[in-house]
Amino acid sequence: MKRVITFVAVILFTTTSAYADDKLISFEALPSSAQKFIEKYFASESVKYITVGGRSMYREYDVKLKSGFDVEFDFQGGWFKVDSKLKSVPSVLVPDEILEYVKCNFSGESVREIELGRDYRCMVELSDGTELEFNKKFEVIAVELD
Repeated sequence: MKRVITFVAVILFTTTSAYADDKLISFEALPSSAQKFIEKYFASESVKYITVGGRSMYREYDVKLKSGFDVEFDFQGGWFKVDSKLKSVPSVLVPDEILEYVKCNFSGESVREIELGRDYRCMVELSDGTELEFNKKFEVIAVELD
């Protein structure tokens, strides 16, 4: 029993420590390119809160909007993830090749999440839970059905 309690305590401590670096910031504290992105693609949305975590080149900004969108930016303000459980990602953010693939192969579904990988891969999650992964030429390299 002591081992279980110790294990749970260690897990709780490390989970809390992992998020301890994240701090709330104002919209004005975002890199200007991230501010412009939010103003351009989510102009009608209200910001719920913004957090920043990490250090220097590994710093990431997480913008939570009241509508449920979650937009993540790198240390320079370049977006790499847009996620919503309830709404579709603005189609202008999804490459045309991916939109066409979804239209042809998953008719009626919409993109609810898009994530750009550092290795030029792109992952999208559809409204039915299907996850698609594309290479830098937008060729499908993985499909995970929900």
